[in-house]
Amino acid sequence: MLKDSDPEYWRVYGEGERATNRRAIYQGAQEPRPEGAKRLGIGCDFGFTNDPTAVVEVFLAGNQLHIEERLYKHGLTNQDLARELLAMNLGREYVICDSAEPKSIEELRREGINAHPATKGPDSVRRGIDLIRRHRLTFEGENLAKELQMYRWKEDKNGNLINEPDSIGWDHALDAARYVALNRIQPKYTGKYVIA
Repeated sequence: MLKDSDPEYWRVYGEGERATNRRAIYQGAQEPRPEGAKRLGIGCDFGFTNDPTAVVEVFLAGNQLHIEERLYKHGLTNQDLARELLAMNLGREYVICDSAEPKSIEELRREGINAHPATKGPDSVRRGIDLIRRHRLTFEGENLAKELQMYRWKEDKNGNLINEPDSIGWDHALDAARYVALNRIQPKYTGKYVIA
């Protein structure tokens, strides 16, 4: 019987419920920013040729984490990125950047951007994902919508999910949001995973 052989298919086509992607790392809804949301910070993930540079603003309202896509472009030099941030009046804000690119962070600073490296610590990808998943996630942005749909857990050869993201290039804006979450919600890593 279909109900036993493919429960997900049965749930959608037999019971008429909405489909969910069991491999999706995040479940989020495209909604406007909630009233009274507090800005946690600006996140930046660097890119250039193959990957876009992504900039997001992250807000918190109670247990709701809201991400707004502000920039998602290929081919930006650090000077181009600085001009874009200044044009959006984000240059003076605390911008948390991928710490793997200290040269880019320094170049942004020289262009007048309040750029800082993300503090990651051991196993920061999974810790950041877990931290974001503890909140109700809402977002605004076309590329964020695509990333949320495509950012998935890996599967083993038997179809079992592995607690590791499938790195297929759909994580730029989400990584930028993760940098903010790790540095603004969670206290500094001390060897134990503790949610603030």
